[in-house]
Amino acid sequence: MHAPAVQPVNADPNSGYRYYSATQLSALNRIVALKELGLSLDQIQRFVNDDVSLDEMQGMLLLRKAELEQQVLAEMRRIRTIESRLKQIREHGQRVHDVVVKQVPATKFIGVRTTSLDWESNLRQWRTVTPLLMESSENRYGNFMGILHAGGTATDFFEMEIGRILKIDSHPPLQTRDGQPFTVRELPACEMATFIQKGAPYEIHIGFSAIGEWAELNSYAFAGPMRGIILHPMQFQDTSDLIVEAQFPIQKRDVPLHFLDSSNLSQ
Repeated sequence: MHAPAVQPVNADPNSGYRYYSATQLSALNRIVALKELGLSLDQIQRFVNDDVSLDEMQGMLLLRKAELEQQVLAEMRRIRTIESRLKQIREHGQRVHDVVVKQVPATKFIGVRTTSLDWESNLRQWRTVTPLLMESSENRYGNFMGILHAGGTATDFFEMEIGRILKIDSHPPLQTRDGQPFTVRELPACEMATFIQKGAPYEIHIGFSAIGEWAELNSYAFAGPMRGIILHPMQFQDTSDLIVEAQFPIQKRDVPLHFLDSSNLSQ
């Protein structure tokens, strides 16, 4: 039980109302302001009693400011997610005809595998990796590309290879600042269901949904990790107009997928 930071000059025993003098108004206003900042009662008590230095006071307020900024960013992420999901619901079934099937040849790729918890941290990974693969005079690179593992279905993390298409057979050894080596490998040729998505990275699920609907309607299954080819130049200052071609390796299903047809269950 905490004692009041400012003692009232009088208190009504029946109503519990507290009465303060005019000389206490400054301290009371200070307490109200500190409460609105979300400081604890112990912190407020120390402020009022001048039990903290100016440096401590500034540090406490800066820490609270940073906490509030993180909360605002988290709420903004939730708002963006809700908006993109609403867009997906409104456009349900409208984008299936934009899915294009094509044969993609075997492709050399250089990249590094990363794990991120959300789109913001994933973008930070891209900001770290892509400067290491900037174009050289040898014209060794093609488009930037990400390869999304875990079947592209994980929603609580992103396990992704970040890199570029490689136009040459080999590449000098390369590693990230923390010592993680890049890997050069050949991606196999395959048939792809593709969709070009324009917009912010967190809206890519709209393209995923369109390809998923198309695959179900046409009795296809996914046959490997999804690839994302960056068609628009990488500009991390503003990713709202990013253009990405989502590519899903596909294969024809042996048994058509009809969720409402129970006869498939006996096959």
